[in-house]
Amino acid sequence: RSYNEISVDPNILLELIRRHDEYQFLRLLYRPMLVPPVPHTADMNGGCLLIDRRKPVVGGISKANELCLSAINKLQTTEWSINQRVLEVMETIYKRNSIECNMPAYDFEEFTFLRPFPENGTSEEKLSWKKDKEDQYARWYKEVQKRAQMEIRLSLSKKLLNTKFFYHAYTLDFRGRAYSICELLSCQGSDFDRGLIKFARAVPQTERGMYWLKVHVANLFDQDKIPFDDRVKWVDDNMDMLRRVGQDPYTNKEWISDKKKK
Repeated sequence: RSYNEISVDPNILLELIRRHDEYQFLRLLYRPMLVPPVPHTADMNGGCLLIDRRKPVVGGISKANELCLSAINKLQTTEWSINQRVLEVMETIYKRNSIECNMPAYDFEEFTFLRPFPENGTSEEKLSWKKDKEDQYARWYKEVQKRAQMEIRLSLSKKLLNTKFFYHAYTLDFRGRAYSICELLSCQGSDFDRGLIKFARAVPQTERGMYWLKVHVANLFDQDKIPFDDRVKWVDDNMDMLRRVGQDPYTNKEWISDKKKK
């Protein structure tokens, strides 16, 4: 059969997308915890409540010294919560379908367009059409994955918003580095995940802590190649702009970068 005779009912594609989203949610094995994770000890791996879900400390817990175990257990008792303001802004921009801020597409219509197959065209034109078809499918599939991940992230955030706090289980790799076993809504996750969370228990910021907070803010505005003191000065000089963005991020778009993540 010729390419222009092969077509798929749009409703079937929508159903496939829906089932893909459901599958992505169901296969999310590890999630943030509503109760403190089980402590790691010298004799037993901790983390998840269910033993078969626990990730062993790489290299064996007997090789992990008490200091490492104490540190990882402290991480596991850290209470996190959802930043409601960031959640509202993130969901609004996502549903605008503008693909700003490296957001996935909310509506896939623009990713499923394909020009008619050049039945009477040259071999070069037919080859170009096939290549374009493959590229568009790859782009569509990538966007489906990003969208499913965003839907799960936002849905999970709304549920955790009502609980006021949650925890992350951690494990150690062979180098002794600690990693949360669930990247979603983790301080080790993507920019989206890190932006959505905050410490559940607020404490006053120290003068030194404020210094490094300003360094971090400058980094987010592409000022990460200048000395630390200059980054702090950049934040102080642009404090009015930062406050405007905080009050109305939809009108004041200085925070939206043109850089695209690969």
